[in-house]
Amino acid sequence: MQKSDKKFLSIIIIIFSFFLFDNVFCRKKSLKKKQYNYALQDDFLPYRIQTVLCDLIVTNRFMEEIITSRTMERLEYIDQGGPGAYFGYEPHFDRRKHSLAVAALIQFFAGKLEEIITGLLHDASHTAFSHCGDLFHEKDMSSESSYQDDIHLQFLATHDVNAIIEKYGETTLQTFDPKNDEYKRLEQPLPDMCADRIAYNLQTALAYDLFTHDEVLFVIEHLHFENNQWFFDDVQTAKTFAQLPIIFLYRIWANPKNIALFYFFVAALKQAVSIGILSEEIMDNGTDQDVMKILKESEDETIKKLLICCSDINHHHIILQETDGEPTTIFTKSKCRAIDPLVQIYPGASLQRLSEIDPDFKEKFEKVREYCNNGVYIKLIY
Repeated sequence: MQKSDKKFLSIIIIIFSFFLFDNVFCRKKSLKKKQYNYALQDDFLPYRIQTVLCDLIVTNRFMEEIITSRTMERLEYIDQGGPGAYFGYEPHFDRRKHSLAVAALIQFFAGKLEEIITGLLHDASHTAFSHCGDLFHEKDMSSESSYQDDIHLQFLATHDVNAIIEKYGETTLQTFDPKNDEYKRLEQPLPDMCADRIAYNLQTALAYDLFTHDEVLFVIEHLHFENNQWFFDDVQTAKTFAQLPIIFLYRIWANPKNIALFYFFVAALKQAVSIGILSEEIMDNGTDQDVMKILKESEDETIKKLLICCSDINHHHIILQETDGEPTTIFTKSKCRAIDPLVQIYPGASLQRLSEIDPDFKEKFEKVREYCNNGVYIKLIY
């Protein structure tokens, strides 16, 4: 072999070594190969957007314009958990990062472009402070659908993404409806997994330091989507993941402290509407910061008092076993977001619920469902 050939081979080895390092070691876990749906355009140079789950590959201008739209930008200023982060009770976690992660997961598991775009936009219609919008608009908090689900297509029709969708083809807004029966990667009925639930549980686990990034990647490595069903190939990984929503139901989503916070905060919002400094339009189309600024700058004594209650929520609510008949006592049920994932214990085996395999998990799963279904009485102390 000539000297020049050896030099060329050395360069090739160095390049390959760098590629291997970038795609394996920098990822920290070597995820199983999945079939990405690229939908490439000849004149478009694809690029990656990193999410905490997997990379989202931007493959065409349609996708790029949706991602950079004002509608998507707004989600960066909508906190996933509502008002809790603004009073120091929870870490911040915005809905734009969540939506990018959902789209990335759909793409990673071979979803079509339409479903990827739907994943990007699935949370676009959330009001400021997320599910506070349900209480603000007097929607049942335990309902399967939320206020943002009810107004989703109407919201998209009145924002900049509608023009982008019209610009890029023959599709209509209905194509990007998360309720579309074909989008089984994005949405599934509870207690099944779906890209949305997988993403927000893993992202919340990261936000609360319950999982490391390595552990998140490990969960994804054991995930599969086949025949319109999400499932794990390992019982222990399934159990580790499925315990997350149970933890979050007790700690956050159905926690009386968080529910009391929602009620005090929404009371402040409604007071702001009643004195004319806040409108439903701002609530539905604005950001958390837009609304919080209005509340904090208000000289209204009722709003000030309610925000003080929010700031010291532990001293402003009591959990009751039954109603005391007082108007300040509320009864509330929370939507049970517990997941009972499907598991394939060996290749080719029939899918089984984790609760059918693991008695310990079954007990915890049934207990949290009962907890959510029974509801709770909370006395608000003003």
